[in-house]
Amino acid sequence: MLQPDPRNSGEPQRALTRTAPPARSNGWIAERLRQAANLLAAQGVNPFRVSAYRRAADAIEALDGDVRDMAEAGGQAALEALPGVGPSITGAVAEMLATGRWNFLERLKGAADPEALFCSVPGIGPALAHKIQATLHLDKAPGVAAGWCAGARPSASGGVAMFSLGSGQPGIRAS
Repeated sequence: MLQPDPRNSGEPQRALTRTAPPARSNGWIAERLRQAANLLAAQGVNPFRVSAYRRAADAIEALDGDVRDMAEAGGQAALEALPGVGPSITGAVAEMLATGRWNFLERLKGAADPEALFCSVPGIGPALAHKIQATLHLDKAPGVAAGWCAGARPSASGGVAMFSLGSGQPGIRAS
């Protein structure tokens, strides 16, 4: 049975359980890998590293079977055989399968600069990013910007809402 790599997660090794993530986990894991790629790109890290996360997400999402079943049957070697999946991403996948979380992604979301994150969204430049950050006071809640830029959207109870800028271009506003 595949267990998380303690070098990547800092958590004790645990056996995989079926409690989290969802039973069919390919899309769930691929989405988190893409979130990490987007956040790393916004921070300006090595583009090859960003590409590796995106390739791994594509490979996992394209699997015919469930990545959990693959990991349980073939262990780390089975995951590392996928295009773009090396030891580090294998450890991340194992952590997500075992715990339903990925500490690296959570740290990325918490450490991201709101203006840089908004600049990573197509159509948002430095001036608009500054205006969004200043209007929504995201310096006090940087995780909100990170989540939004990584694809998360707020609940109906408030936060950031989508609207049109009049030119058919999407925009955002505080709700």
